[in-house]
Amino acid sequence: MKRAGSFGFLRFFFVLPVKWTYISPAGDFQADGAKTGKYILGGEELTLNSKGESVISYADYAVAMVDEALNGNHIQQRISVVAE
Repeated sequence: MKRAGSFGFLRFFFVLPVKWTYISPAGDFQADGAKTGKYILGGEELTLNSKGESVISYADYAVAMVDEALNGNHIQQRISVVAE
């Protein structure tokens, strides 16, 4: 009986349009890094800042995530984010 319920959920999931965005952090994801509020968005490829680094703090990653959730500029896309 439970199995039938699970299949019903999957049918429901695939019928409804879902808005999603996947945000990949930089290669160096720093838990204790400073919050600057400045970041660079990239596509699916490795993105580097002007110093040639792929780094972001948790705080700046959170700022980028909230900005994207509020603005919705990259629906149905995977993007990356690095510190400026």
